[in-house]
Amino acid sequence: MKLISNRSQKTLIVKSALKKKSRLQLSKEIGISEFTLRKVLDSESPIKVNNKTADSIENWLKNND
Repeated sequence: MKLISNRSQKTLIVKSALKKKSRLQLSKEIGISEFTLRKVLDSESPIKVNNKTADSIENWLKNND
């Protein structure tokens, strides 16, 4: 299990808003379920997720500057 930090959570929210992505579009781009994305965006951070989910989110953040 890995943690999604408060900073990563906020960065994900801001970048998705700037790109005008719906949660469904964003979840498909990242490669995670919409339910998991909702958990990541709406839960109080830090958020525990499995390694694959954390890696997918971090890769999306790096590739979408």
